[in-house]
Amino acid sequence: MEELPTPRQSAAGTRDWPHAPPHRLGAAGVYMVTARTSGGEPLLADYAMKDWFEGTLSQIAEQLGWKLEAWAILSNHYHFIAQVGAGKKMPKASAAASASSIVSRRRS
Repeated sequence: MEELPTPRQSAAGTRDWPHAPPHRLGAAGVYMVTARTSGGEPLLADYAMKDWFEGTLSQIAEQLGWKLEAWAILSNHYHFIAQVGAGKKMPKASAAASASSIVSRRRS
């Protein structure tokens, strides 16, 4: 059995994960991010929540210096493609890594 990389090796990009494409998060480039809500709950089902999430994602991207190229917001998951410039990084957990936590803060 193949030995899995340690979390440190995966985060640093020094070892590829055998069941997924390499995650090279420390460099400038174009990234595709996909995430779902906690438990797959349809937290983004109504249009008002989708609009709010889109605005929040845009604000976060601007704050981090990312250029959003494309995005899709569905009822229980989302995708976005962002260009991350030189001197910037895609955080290990993307700024919008958990739609449920963002939505939960709004509902509070």
